[in-house]
Order: sequence, then C-alpha cells, then structure tokens
Amino acid sequence: MNARWIHWWPRLIRLIAAGLFVGLIVALVISYRNQYGFIHRAGEVYPEYRMSRHLVSVTENIRHLQTQGDRYLFLMTAARDELYDDGHHELERVSLEVYGDDGQPQGHIRAEHCVYDPSQGLVIFKNRVTATAWDTLSIQTERLVYEQNTGLIHTDQRIRFARKQLSGEAVGAEIHTQSGREQVVLKRHVSVTMEPTPHSGRWPPSEPIHMRCDSAYILKSEATIHLLGRVTLSQANETLTAERMVVLLDEEHRPREISAHGRAMMQSRSPRRTSQVRADALTFHFDEAERLRRAVAEGQAMARLVEAHQVRQMEAPRIEAQFAPTPMATIALSRIIGDHGRVTVRFTPTAPTAPERTDRYALWPGAAGENKTLTADWVELTYRPNHHTLDRAVATGHAVLVLLPPSSTPRADRKVIRAERMEIEFYEDGNLAKVFKAHGDVRVEFEPVDPQSPRPTRITHSQELIAQIDPTTHEFTQLMQSGDFHYVEGERQAKSERAIYDAATHIISLVGGEPVMWDSRGRLRAERIQINLETSESRAIGRVMTTYYTQRATEGTIPFEDAQAPVFIAADHADVKYRLQVALYTGHVRAWQEDSYVTADRLELFGKERMMVATGHVRSGFYRARQRKDGGSAEPRPVFAQAERMSYWDEERLVRYENGAQLRYGSRRLSADRLSVFLKSDENEIERAVAEGHVVVLEPGRRAYGDQAVYTAIDERVVLIGVPARVEDERAQLTHRGPRLTFLLGSDKVISGAHGSSQRVRSVRKIR
Repeated sequence: MNARWIHWWPRLIRLIAAGLFVGLIVALVISYRNQYGFIHRAGEVYPEYRMSRHLVSVTENIRHLQTQGDRYLFLMTAARDELYDDGHHELERVSLEVYGDDGQPQGHIRAEHCVYDPSQGLVIFKNRVTATAWDTLSIQTERLVYEQNTGLIHTDQRIRFARKQLSGEAVGAEIHTQSGREQVVLKRHVSVTMEPTPHSGRWPPSEPIHMRCDSAYILKSEATIHLLGRVTLSQANETLTAERMVVLLDEEHRPREISAHGRAMMQSRSPRRTSQVRADALTFHFDEAERLRRAVAEGQAMARLVEAHQVRQMEAPRIEAQFAPTPMATIALSRIIGDHGRVTVRFTPTAPTAPERTDRYALWPGAAGENKTLTADWVELTYRPNHHTLDRAVATGHAVLVLLPPSSTPRADRKVIRAERMEIEFYEDGNLAKVFKAHGDVRVEFEPVDPQSPRPTRITHSQELIAQIDPTTHEFTQLMQSGDFHYVEGERQAKSERAIYDAATHIISLVGGEPVMWDSRGRLRAERIQINLETSESRAIGRVMTTYYTQRATEGTIPFEDAQAPVFIAADHADVKYRLQVALYTGHVRAWQEDSYVTADRLELFGKERMMVATGHVRSGFYRARQRKDGGSAEPRPVFAQAERMSYWDEERLVRYENGAQLRYGSRRLSADRLSVFLKSDENEIERAVAEGHVVVLEPGRRAYGDQAVYTAIDERVVLIGVPARVEDERAQLTHRGPRLTFLLGSDKVISGAHGSSQRVRSVRKIR
C-alpha cells in the first residue's frame, strides 16, 4: 500500500476551507453598505430576483477604508455606484481588500459587476469574479451570490481555484455562513490537482495528484470534508476510488483521518509489482506531522499483490496496515493485520517470463510451485524496517494452511496443515518464504488430489512443526514434527517423539521415543520407522520387533500352528509393502510363536500368495514327526531343520529347504540338497517328506544313502532311490545296495524293489 498522495491532503483541505473566507469578505461588504450605501451597474437584469430598473443616482470612483480603532478592517473601491428607487445598488469594477489583525492584507475580491439589495439581503458578484487570500489562494468564477437572510453564498457557474501547488475546479458551489452551520458545498464535477512541492536533494519530485468526484462539502462544526459520488484520487500509477470519502481535520486544519466508503478500492502499479486493496470502507490515520500511521480496510476487505514470481492475496472482515517513519522523512509499511473473523491469505505462484529465468528466485519451466492458502482468526504480516519486503507472517486461532500441487497427477497430494499458531519467515529479498513453523495441536493431512485414487487420506499429529521451503519452486521440501507425533492412515497408525517428512521422496521418518506402528493385525517397533506416503510402504531400522496379534493375522504366511496365539518377528531391518501385502525382514531375523521358530538372515512374507521365504543360515523348529518306541506307539517329536533357503506355501502345506538341507528329530537325521516337507492340513505334523540330491538318512546303528528319499509318517517308511542306493547296518555288520531300497525307521528290515517287483540286490556282510 503506497501513501505518498496522503501528504497533499493538507493543501486540499485548506483550499476548500478558503470558501469560508469568501463568506467573511461578503459579510464585510454588507457591513459597509449598511453604513455608506453601495455602487453597481444600472440596467443589469437578474431575472431570478425582482429589482426595480428606475435609477435614482450615480456615484463615480468611490473608495472607502473601514477601520476599528487603529486597525484596518478592509478597503473597498468601485468605478461606479448606481442607486435605484427600490434601494438596491449596482456597482461596477468592484475591489475589496481585507486586512488581518497585524494590519497586513489578507486577501481581496474583485468583479466587473456587483448588485446589493438590502431589502432582500442579497449581494451578487458577476463577471470575472476573482478572490485571493493569504497571497497564494485564488478563486475565479463568473457569478457569486450572497443571501444575507440565510447566510448562503452560492453560484451555479464553474469555479476555479488555486493555491501554491494546488488547483482545481467545480461546477456550482454553496457557502453557508450562519454561525454553527458553516458549510461549503461544491456541487458538480469536482476536480483537484496537487503538484509536488519543489525541494532540493537527490530524490526526484513525486508526481501530481489528481482528485475527481461528483460533489463535495465541508462541515466546519465537525471539521470534516465530504467527497461524494465516484470519488477518485490518482497519482502516477496509483489510484484510490470510492463512492464517498470523509476527511476529519484537527484544530490546525491538518488531516487526522480520511475514510473512503462504498466499494472503496486502492490500486498501485510499478514495474516490479501490482497491488490492489478493496473493501466496503478504507480509513487512513495520520500523526501530527501529517504522516500516515495506520490504514484500515473493513467489510469484505481484500488486499492483493502481484509480483513476477507470486501473487499474494489477503481476505478478511478487517485488514489493518501500520506504517513507520524512515530516516528519509518518508514512511514505510511495517505491519499488515487481518482480524475480526476468518482471515484468508493466498500465495499463488506465477509463471516467469524469459528474462526472469536467470533470477535465482524465479520459477523454472515445469516448476510452477504449490498454491498455498492460509486461513486463521488473526493474521499479521511484518515488514523489514526501511524496506518493502516481508520479514515474518504470523497466524493464530484455528490456523489452516492448504498446499495444492501445481498439477493433478495420480500420485499428487493436497496437503492441509492445522495448528493454533503458524509463522512464516521470509528471505531478506524477494518476499519469498524460507521457513514455516506451526505450534499447538498440529495436524497435517495428505489427501490424494485424484478422487479416484485408491490411496487413503494420511494424517499426522504433533505439538510442533518446522518446514523448509525451496526458494526456487516455493514448495515445502521438508516437514519436521516433534512432540508426541502420531500418524494415521486408515486403520494403520504410528507414533514417535518426532518425525521428518521429505517432499522429494514422500517419506516420513519416525525417530525418538521408541517409534511404533500398528493396525488391527499387528504392531511394529524399531529405532527408526520410515513411511512412504506415495507407495504406502514402510521401512523399520534398528532393533525391529513385529508382533502379529494372532497367527491368522499373518495371512497364513508363517507356518506356526496356534491360529490364536501371537507371532513375533525380530530383525535389524524390515520393509513392508502394504498394498502388495509383502514384508521383508533382514539381519538376524527370528520369528517365533511359543516354542516354534524360524531364524534366518532374510525373511520374506507374501500375503496374497500365503507364502514365506527365508534365506541365509535358515533354522526352523515349528512342526513334529512321530517316532515309535520299542514295540510301542508312535509319539510326536519336534523336528528341527536348517538350510540356506526355506520356502513355505500355506495352500499346499509345503515346506521346502534348499542348499544344505538338514532335518533332525530325536536321534534321527536327514540331510539332502533339497528337502520338501508336507504337513498335515489340520496340524503341524509331517505327513510325508521328499529329499533330493545327496540324501543321507541317519539313525542309531544305521546309515542310508541315495539320490532321493521319500518318507511317509504313517508307517515311518523310507523309500530310498539311487544308483545305487545304499543302507549300512552297523549292528548287523551288513550293507544293502540296490536302485530302490525300503526300510522302516527303528526296524532292522530292508526291502528291495517296489510292490514285490524283482530287482537285483547285493548284500555284503562285514567281518571284523
């Protein structure tokens, strides 16, 4: 908001108030006529007044000096005085000079003709009427009428006036001179021009100020000037318009307050920026030095500033601007306040022109920046001293900041920040935001711009927030939240002491206060948790601990038996892809439920496929195998296995070990390159198993070797296939060889062939 034109108001006020001086002059003229008679042109006809045309006498070259004691009051001269039989006078080439208290001339009035009718209390100046005062004020018109009975001075002619650097004109005027009712009215087509005051120095003079309105009036008792109808004040590229304006004067006739009402608007243009202020009413307040100190816009107030890189707009029921004096004897904007209801400030980026692309603050092609809208009960913009650049913006009372991406893409998010208080710090030049802060019950919402997006709204809560802003794109590059941080994404939630959001990667990092994330299925703890808002993926780092509330919550990916008991997974790192229902644990991984467990270097869970893959130093113990006692019934024994890789398919109830597979239960051992274990459908007990490649079966007193072995749990039968397969019985000192050998675990019997088929079998007894 620029207020240079304000400094010309004292001259305008004194000019219009000079109309009261004209009334004083006319009153003195009437006083003289009551004592000495008057002089005017004979035969002049004034059809609106009834006057006789019968001439009685003529007096030439009259001159009269009115005094009071030793002090001069006024000097009146006329070339001719005609007296008519009805008592009225007509004077020709009239001159009236008025003196001040110091005896020096204060002003005069001249006219070609003057009519005075004492019966009607009427004085009429006509033809080239001029009046001057204070050696600088001049007034010109073709006719001026004074009605003594009403104290009214008026004219329907065009009136011109000038005083020093100020000049103007109007059509028609009224001056009410009765005590207590003093008033000056400019009736139509009021126009005033104020030239700049000449001064020395290196600063160039300002431009003239032009004022136009339909009419104007001055109330002396209220010390006010009223401008009415399409009021316009303009200076160079600045314009103030309203339906009416009111100027309030102090005792020295200096403006204390100027108010513009009815669709009031102030506009300013410069090579760097364009500004506009609109409201139902604009009010300007001044100090004793006639400097603007405060400007207030009320009633649907709007202030808009357009710059090369950004458009800023404030909307509020009330907007107040405060100004401060500068060392250069001018004023500078210091604060803008929006209050008295919900205040809205919009920051909209604009596309740069080609020359602006070299500016480090200009927007590059394709980097249009976010649209920002700030809403609060109270907003304050603070400017740097002696500058026109923003220093800080503060919003309090249910503050809301909305960030809209420059384009709508499937992955674009609308961000909404809510807090009790918000602050924005700006760079020293360019009016560009640098740091954003929010305090008290902070809430951040990430909402997909595309209404068809499958991504849910994500919400964060904290007590504090600090955001870094890129000076080129004007976008938030990083959000740092602290104080009881809480994250919500549908039924998934997370919490920590603080969190950092990186706009480039769309990742929120939770740190401090034992970060934890949970949903209806389970809970994840770690030293650091990262959540990707774009992909809904999560990463946990350091001392990771996952708890599934039940085995069913794992979607059948972990082959533990108790469907209602919790499942735990510990690791160094974890990556979870929620949309794909995939989880990856790495580094010293251990999954367990009561006594069942799986350990590995790496563990992957695939929820859609109901599959688990463990790799690297795999160890497991989660199912059983039956083992018969001597001549007794079979009892289940826990089975422990190890390999470099283990896979589990829940639908087939299949566990597969690869690369150095080993299985043991009780005193029995089985090793092979690959081992497939099929579990019963209703419990974690081996139904059958298939071993392939370098198969070795060990039990007390017996060893078996082959290329493949098939184990069936119902009869504890092992079918061994090889080229040849071999069974070594240390107790009987006997070795059996053949392409297919069958034996029962815990039994000395070895059967060759299949289903009674004839095969060549070689048996060798060892002799010690």
